[in-house]
Amino acid sequence: MAKDKKTFQDRLAEEIDEAITNASDEDIRKEAEEAGEDIAAFGDRMRVWLETAKDEVAEMAMKEAKAAAEQGRATRDQNVVSMAQRRPANRPGNFMPDTVAARHGKKLSERDRKGIEKDLEDLFDDDAWPDKNGDEE
Repeated sequence: MAKDKKTFQDRLAEEIDEAITNASDEDIRKEAEEAGEDIAAFGDRMRVWLETAKDEVAEMAMKEAKAAAEQGRATRDQNVVSMAQRRPANRPGNFMPDTVAARHGKKLSERDRKGIEKDLEDLFDDDAWPDKNGDEE
């Protein structure tokens, strides 16, 4: 049999824990009253202490979680690859992009003007629309 390696203080602590755990509510109440303790006040103090302890534990857990998240952000591989900025090739001074969006809605090109004029001609072409009476000529 192995020799007991617990110190006297460890054994005493175990005995105290066991005595408290195995004691009945009546025994504990009787000892507290004999010691002059106000049981209701003690209960109130313990409730306040527990609430404070819960808040402190939650606060510590939040700090640890934030630190772990920050640590994870700092150490994990990033999936973002930076790309070199593309520079437009040398363009002639009179170059104009093809679309209005590429020109940011500014300046109509000659091609745009001609397209608009053709669309308006088609719109107001009397031969392209049926008669008001429904008769087509």
